[in-house]
Amino acid sequence: MVSDDRGIMAVGRLHNLTRQLTSASETSSIWGSVPQAPADSILGVTEAFKADKIGRKLNLGVGAYRTEEGQPLVLSAVRQAEQRLMADTSRNKEYQPMGGDATFCQLSKKLAFGTDCPACSAGRVATIQSLSGTGALRVGAELLKRHYPVHIVYLPDPTWGNHANIFGMSVGHKVCKYRYFNKQTKGLDYQVSADAACTLLRYCSSLIHNGLVHVGVLAVRCMQMS
Repeated sequence: MVSDDRGIMAVGRLHNLTRQLTSASETSSIWGSVPQAPADSILGVTEAFKADKIGRKLNLGVGAYRTEEGQPLVLSAVRQAEQRLMADTSRNKEYQPMGGDATFCQLSKKLAFGTDCPACSAGRVATIQSLSGTGALRVGAELLKRHYPVHIVYLPDPTWGNHANIFGMSVGHKVCKYRYFNKQTKGLDYQVSADAACTLLRYCSSLIHNGLVHVGVLAVRCMQMS
């Protein structure tokens, strides 16, 4: 979920912008009828954390590395990579091709699927660069909507709040949910997950048979089960 942090923050900014427009505008204004965007449940944890006056507290909202003091931690490897990029005078700010940086895409494919992946060797894995995990979900949702005949997407419950909006409200898929989390045990609900796996296989088998489309974790799990 860390890869989706940028997308989650974008939803938060939209929520903030909507609040400003609705509160600062007069009711007769063109913005007066803009409805208040619903608060994100996960970001709401962070907001509650900041508002809490208790000194000893932990932020269990968006997943990220933290220092012992609870502050955001930037890994030393990330710092080193940033320094290398800044010191590389051969780099420029030219626009990338539509598919993104070709070298980055190839290296990402090897990282995700390995160097000996049969599907990659057969040319059955397509890779493009996107803006964060949320951007990748939007591209995948558009691809399915335009070129796949079944417009039903199963999302895990719970999941990030913006995922359903991407597939449903923005792109127009019918969004269904499958449950995997047991609130009582705070762990995997094995029985529900097994039943959901059978349902997902029925809806996703033709998709996986004809070609892998990596939309979140759904397609990967279906591929493994099939």
